Amino acid sequence: AYQRAPPTFVGRTKHHRRPLSESAAVDLSILIVNYKTPQLIVDCLRSVYTHTSGITFEVIVVDNESGDNSQAIVQAEFPQVRWFDMGY
Repeated sequence: AYQRAPPTFVGRTKHHRRPLSESAAVDLSILIVNYKTPQLIVDCLRSVYTHTSGITFEVIVVDNESGDNSQAIVQAEFPQVRWFDMGY
């Protein structure tokens, strides 16, 4: 079962994130569904982190059993993204 974990970072760019405290509230949860499109996800996340400011947010990617290296590609650049494999 899904249990909400506290977000780990907030900020505009990969180089300006700071850890959130355990009690920090998230203003926005961004959910992205993936199926064998890691480059599209990376491009999307670059845009999110470039253009989102003034709020705390978390990013959750739900993978529909891609069976490829999507997670490794995405988390190599965005390790703070929470990744869930559906595993049907």
